[in-house]
Amino acid sequence: MNSILFITAYPVNNKTAGQNYSLKLLEDLSHDYNVDVIYWNYPNHEITVKNIKNLNIIMELNTNSLFKTLYYSIRKCSFPLFSVRYDNAVNKWLKSNQDNYDMVYFDFSQTFIYSMSITNPYKVMMCHDIIAQKYERKKKSFLYNWFVKLTEKKFLKKGDSIFTFSAKDKLLLKDLYGIDSDIVPFYIGKEILDIDLNNIEIEDYFVFYGAWNRKENSDGLRWFLKEVYPSCVNVNIKIIGGSLNAEIKNIISDFKNVRYLGFVDNPYKIIARSKALIAPLFSGAGVKVKVIEALALGTPIIGTDIAFEGIDNIVSNSKEFLIKANDKREFIEMIEKCSDISSEEKATAQTIFLANYNEGKFIKKIKSII
Repeated sequence: MNSILFITAYPVNNKTAGQNYSLKLLEDLSHDYNVDVIYWNYPNHEITVKNIKNLNIIMELNTNSLFKTLYYSIRKCSFPLFSVRYDNAVNKWLKSNQDNYDMVYFDFSQTFIYSMSITNPYKVMMCHDIIAQKYERKKKSFLYNWFVKLTEKKFLKKGDSIFTFSAKDKLLLKDLYGIDSDIVPFYIGKEILDIDLNNIEIEDYFVFYGAWNRKENSDGLRWFLKEVYPSCVNVNIKIIGGSLNAEIKNIISDFKNVRYLGFVDNPYKIIARSKALIAPLFSGAGVKVKVIEALALGTPIIGTDIAFEGIDNIVSNSKEFLIKANDKREFIEMIEKCSDISSEEKATAQTIFLANYNEGKFIKKIKSII
């Protein structure tokens, strides 16, 4: 049985979309390969893959202090995002043990720095986001953005195969760095497919869903609650996801029709019963998995252009469920216009989406490589 070293920036669990993809992928890989995992801890996140056959956790690490991050940024001439998980002892171990593996999988851009010292075996990089685009949208200085691009390009050039989640990101890598990549769509989980949409009751609420420790998510939610919601306070809102900060919780406490549910292990029935998912995103990069999952549940999405980035080619037969709103007026208008949808309509929309969604699991790509 071939062996894979899986280096991921976060604990493997289902708390965020990216981590959940890693979880599903590891479960798939463990059927056909021996997989060793190295990961970095993250506050309030536990790993959930400790008892999977053929899968071994070989290192559990902590991110660097600010001083150590800056030290390695200077020493490795790399943007701090890429050096916050660099550890010289890990790097030495990789150099000594790389020949024990048929492939090394670098999961999230924050791990790409370790590719510099590995010459063998086959190196695969999964770009959950294009980091240069993410920081460019923060409107930093030219020099700042130049350094991000320089670092990202340097590491990506060390990969043997680069993977992204959308045609948009594939084109971006080609335009920015002249790098070719392959597209791997997201998994549609069993938790979604097991819901019988014909037999659910659509309730009178809208839903927000996300990892609220991500700034682009919390900024969008804060903006909505401050700018949009005061004009439609009779609308019922449910907010799903962990790590919501105290400031936004205080804002929520002012509204009787807004409920914060926190982290929910299986949020999909809540989304399926909603009138629509709301996604006011104004920054960030990459395909928004919550949009894909909502479509797989036959649920419309009211969102910004950024919320729908990179999915046009994925959802060409479900575009009527992508309801665009980019400012306060448009969000209010779209929420007010959002007509009731029946469970039968949701089931039909799900069938159309799944019939045209090419899941294209990554495992097929792996088998073509090793």
